[in-house]
Amino acid sequence: MSSDETPSTLSASNLVLLINATSNIFFLLKCLFTRKPIVQRLGTPINYVWKSRAPLLTRVRYTLGLALVAIIRRFVASSHIYQSIQVRDEWLTLHGSVEKPSTVIYNGVDLNLFTDNGPALKFQNFPVIASLEGSHGLERHNIALRLLNSLVASGYSPLLLLIGPVTETPESDLLLSSSMVRSLGKLDHSDIPTYLRSSHMMISTDIIAGCPNSVLESLSCGTPIIGYDYGVLSELAPPTVSSLVPPFHDPSTMNDPGNIDQLANAAIKIYNNQDYYRKNARVLALEKYSLGTMANKYLDFFSTYYSAH
Repeated sequence: MSSDETPSTLSASNLVLLINATSNIFFLLKCLFTRKPIVQRLGTPINYVWKSRAPLLTRVRYTLGLALVAIIRRFVASSHIYQSIQVRDEWLTLHGSVEKPSTVIYNGVDLNLFTDNGPALKFQNFPVIASLEGSHGLERHNIALRLLNSLVASGYSPLLLLIGPVTETPESDLLLSSSMVRSLGKLDHSDIPTYLRSSHMMISTDIIAGCPNSVLESLSCGTPIIGYDYGVLSELAPPTVSSLVPPFHDPSTMNDPGNIDQLANAAIKIYNNQDYYRKNARVLALEKYSLGTMANKYLDFFSTYYSAH
């Protein structure tokens, strides 16, 4: 159960699954008073928002939110579930270790919805690159547009499909004005797989995410990944399903990761070996990223925790 459940539900439960944190201090105190175990599921602790151009109030609220997550992790939670090995290592590096049970469990996706077997659209462009994000245009440097220009210089006619809303910034205005970009806006969840299957690859621009669902959903549709060999991406998408390039600069400092020409070469590599990468992408999703796999790992961890207490 989560932290917004009713007190009666809390009394009937065996434990509480807390996603990052809650500002409901009364709820946390009640859990402590009743000795109700709190299993805290943790995402990345990197505060990249503070270094962004977000409004000051947004940056302050995000910083305070992360501080609350860290306090609960150390002093309140009974055990921890990290989104990825990368996330676990970030917490250990930035906030130190704690002597509590913990495990790593990846997110899961609906493999019956996000499947490689279904309708796909035919575009005249090549390669077709999808970008699936919760919001486009937040990145300081417009990686995708420069990638398209590099592919054009190499003799290709690329098309970028933006799946998800676009935040209005000077960079996003420039992106949307390009004839090589088609903004699809926020789609119904059931429509996303069609566009992923229609793409030769997905570019991951959410560089600092702890376990981006966009990557898992793309792999489930048989769509390989291009991006930077930084953070969690190589952990989720090994070389059999991706082509990743090293950044020239550390993206966590909001610097331009650069290396665009090599990113274009990665796209060409994926485009020229579609059968190999697409088959491996779906196989990997079946092996590691199903909802069933995720749920079973949660249940196994809970069962182990009960037996130990």
